Amino acid sequence: MHKRSKESTYENLKNEGTGREESEEYIEKVYPFDKYEITVRLSPTNEFIGIVEVKVNKDFLSYKQKSTSKGSHDVEKYYRE
Repeated sequence: MHKRSKESTYENLKNEGTGREESEEYIEKVYPFDKYEITVRLSPTNEFIGIVEVKVNKDFLSYKQKSTSKGSHDVEKYYRE
C-alpha cells in the first residue's frame, strides 16, 4: 500500500509540474531589449496578453567590445634560436 501511494504522489507531481507547457491558447515570444530578454505571451491573433519573464542577457559585451581586436604579441622576442 505504501508503494501505491508513492506512485500516485509521483503521478500527481508529474501532472502538476512546475515546467512550462506549450499551449494552443497562446504564443510565447522572446524579444531582446537592451541588456534584457523579455518573454511575452500573445493570443493566437497576436494580441498582447502579458509579460511572462524578464531575464538579464548574460552576454555583457557590446558589439564594439566583441569586434575589437584582442591585440597581438611578437613571439620572436620571446623565442630566439
